[in-house]
Amino acid sequence: MTPPKSVHVVIDLSHVQYGVRDFLMEEWAGAPALHQFIERVKEARLVETIGLHHCWQDLHDQILAIARKNYCSCYLNKETHLFHAIDKIAQVQQADGILLLSATCPLIDPGIVDRCISIFLDHSTAFDFISNGIINSFPAGNTVSLVNTNTLKTIMHNISNWRRFSGFNDFFNSHADYYAIHHLEWEYQTPYINDIRWNVTQPEDVAFLKQIFETLHAFKPNFGIHDVLKLLMYRPDLKLSV
Repeated sequence: MTPPKSVHVVIDLSHVQYGVRDFLMEEWAGAPALHQFIERVKEARLVETIGLHHCWQDLHDQILAIARKNYCSCYLNKETHLFHAIDKIAQVQQADGILLLSATCPLIDPGIVDRCISIFLDHSTAFDFISNGIINSFPAGNTVSLVNTNTLKTIMHNISNWRRFSGFNDFFNSHADYYAIHHLEWEYQTPYINDIRWNVTQPEDVAFLKQIFETLHAFKPNFGIHDVLKLLMYRPDLKLSV
């Protein structure tokens, strides 16, 4: 009997800009924002294991404490390229797929996480990469990417220029003709999709996202995209320019 496929979720902190990284330890609804991020990911029913990947020695003890509290793995990566780090994590976890989430997206919808994992588990031999980050149909701040770990090994062994790419979306977008890619698209398209953004790239983003999180978390901890959109419709005072 073929063993079931396994997916390990990695929350990547390394791409959070230095100037805004402190928000991860800031209290959101009674707990650090990073803890709340993990709790949101756990709301996805197909998530089994989670790891935190970061590159900050000075914050390692705090990140490790949050990881342990949430029964997560913690990977401190000071020098290694992201592809190499993810390959090592996959080996440690014996995972068939790695789902990568950015810590810049604290309002990630658990439903998108489930949808991505479900596609991989149902078609694991069919796709090398699953993502909603190449064709941008979701509001910014809801990016999920899942790489087949066997494909990643092949890339690192056979593609000489893989180190030129900082992320998986960039790599697979540039090599789309050679790999089986599933583009995860949002079924509810809106004409103003490019005007919607809730990810942390600059300091003013933090207060905006914290207010949304605390407002919705109070009555629906597992809120999703539609809940955020509805809130913004009824609260036009909550607005963040792109």
